[in-house]
Amino acid sequence: MTRCDRGRTCWLLAAATLLAGAVACTDRAGPTAPPDTRADVLAAAQPNKPKGPTPKIKSLSLGTTTLAIGGASFTYTPTIQNANTVWTGIWVKAEVVQGSNSATVGGTYILCPNTAIGTLPAGGCTFSASAAVPASTSLVPGSATFVLTLYQVVNDVLTQLDAKSLPVTLVAGPPSITSLSVSPATLVIDGASGTWSATMQNPGSPLSGILAQGYVVQGTDTVPTGGATLQCPSAADGTLPTGSCSTSGSVGVSSSAIGGSQLVAGSADFLLVLFQTSNNVTTVVATKTYPVTLASGTPTITSVVFDPSVPRRSDDSTVILLIDPNTSNGYTVTVNNPGLQQTGIGIQAEIHQGTAVRGAGGSDIICENLDPVPAGGTLPTGTCVMQFNTTATNTAGGSGDLTEGYADWVLYLQDANGNIASITIRVYLALQQT
Repeated sequence: MTRCDRGRTCWLLAAATLLAGAVACTDRAGPTAPPDTRADVLAAAQPNKPKGPTPKIKSLSLGTTTLAIGGASFTYTPTIQNANTVWTGIWVKAEVVQGSNSATVGGTYILCPNTAIGTLPAGGCTFSASAAVPASTSLVPGSATFVLTLYQVVNDVLTQLDAKSLPVTLVAGPPSITSLSVSPATLVIDGASGTWSATMQNPGSPLSGILAQGYVVQGTDTVPTGGATLQCPSAADGTLPTGSCSTSGSVGVSSSAIGGSQLVAGSADFLLVLFQTSNNVTTVVATKTYPVTLASGTPTITSVVFDPSVPRRSDDSTVILLIDPNTSNGYTVTVNNPGLQQTGIGIQAEIHQGTAVRGAGGSDIICENLDPVPAGGTLPTGTCVMQFNTTATNTAGGSGDLTEGYADWVLYLQDANGNIASITIRVYLALQQT
């Protein structure tokens, strides 16, 4: 059993012991603060330090000595030399140093074969881990030094044990989109446009002919959401300069776009792609996704409320409609339109009773709650409230005869192509006033 002082280090080592049998060499999150070199702190940590020679980095090799800034990861393989005493809390930090600039490129508790994470057995071991030079760094292409530092972590205090370095060459990596966000994160199909904001990083020379193209990806469906020539501050249109560029653009989800008719309300991803066109050849420069939620842009009837003057049955409060062409029954309908403004919108009521279907009044929609009131048939984005009347009569268009008894009163919201929403209310038809 490994014994240690209570604290986060002990917790990490205990948890690591459970994982050691199932994990090969892998990066592990570790301390990021510089070693605390205060004499009193180090003195307090010394009782936990095993007796004997300090572990050393005997050898160090890299999978490649040409490292791309913002490029692919690479492996480093150190051999740690140790005497006959087991050490715990052993952590390595990987850095690339170039003059006065440096960047942390990796760090991990060591993982020696058949031992707990962070444990260095007697005799030492060889292991491998991965690292990568970040895109957002002060490093530039040219000569540099890869430095691996060996630490022991005790009670969150880092004590440096050894370090080893190798010469490397930094090269410009590919451009990348380092951050991406969409606001709002819920996009309405056929609704108002949102905004994407992104930061691009280009370690190499400026690139021209750059287009930023957005897509909404849902399942196997990829729908374009608009593209534009890249606009970076202090750079010509379509140019991705060396270094960082933060910019934004619009994102709208249209059901009429290619593949857009397949989109449904639910989770999706916004995909931003940077294309470069040169000599009539278009290539992908960088991509990044951001999770979004799609909401339906189809208008709905959210409520229908009959006027208080319309009679109700005493036993179940069902609205009573008199089968009489001269009797009007007032009601208020509320429609919600989450999408863009639409025209040519109307309402149509019908009464369904068995096989009988009769019209019960209809009109172009008129949003009386808005000021100024839009033209008839215009449904703006948002909430529309309209008051209207309905009748129950066998002289209206339709077929079959309405008789006394229960029936369904159905209100449809319609456009030029037909019904787009409906609501059904159970009513009672009466032959005479009750």
